[in-house]
Amino acid sequence: MPNLPVDSVKTHKLPPFKVSDILDTFAYDPENGALYLKGTQDKVPTFSDSGGLFVRIAGKAVAVHRLCWCVHHKQWPAFYLRHLNGDPTDNRIINLARARWDNDPSRQPAAATTAKPGW
Repeated sequence: MPNLPVDSVKTHKLPPFKVSDILDTFAYDPENGALYLKGTQDKVPTFSDSGGLFVRIAGKAVAVHRLCWCVHHKQWPAFYLRHLNGDPTDNRIINLARARWDNDPSRQPAAATTAKPGW
């Protein structure tokens, strides 16, 4: 993974829980992107908000792709992540990448439209 200059990366807040707790609670299959409760074959129950998947931990909504990254790399991603193929439900590790806040297309202003008077 290429290192981005610190000033080009807007950091993400650290979670209100310990990484060790995440590693004790969840298992992750990087081939299919599924997050499981550790020691079971039960997928973590998720909910969707604008297409992305979330779980509730300590009353907070936490993005599943961040948990997947954390379990795989054994550290919390203190930076933004993006889904390379644009599918926010595809959490395979090969589809998750460190992202620059200013390069995220969803954060770019919408193109101005030109309308003719009377239309």
